[in-house]
Amino acid sequence: MTNFHEQPDTLYRNQGKDGFSDVSWPAKVAQPTFLKVGWGTAFFDMDNDGWLDIFIANGHVYPQVDSIPGGVTYREPMQLFRNHRDGTFQDVSSSLSGIPPESRRGAAFGDVNMTGMSTSCC
Repeated sequence: MTNFHEQPDTLYRNQGKDGFSDVSWPAKVAQPTFLKVGWGTAFFDMDNDGWLDIFIANGHVYPQVDSIPGGVTYREPMQLFRNHRDGTFQDVSSSLSGIPPESRRGAAFGDVNMTGMSTSCC
């Protein structure tokens, strides 16, 4: 679940009949998302290894934040987390470095080239 600036995105683990537990910090997705404004997010298998990874489209809601020196920015980078298969995720957002930050509002996924791998778009 995505959240606002200074609120980490939340990852819940299904505990079956006991409900859901917040595993954001132990899964290592909370800290990298803390200063972002998240919108579109989904699990998808970015490397076709059978394990679901996480993609997040970010972007602040107030364009005027760009006028605050040293503050947050309106345009924010997308984030990508690789599943380590042990309940943790690695922030591999740097692999998206060729895509400029924007104020994105959603994400869509699909296997457009029939390879078994999802392609994301925001």
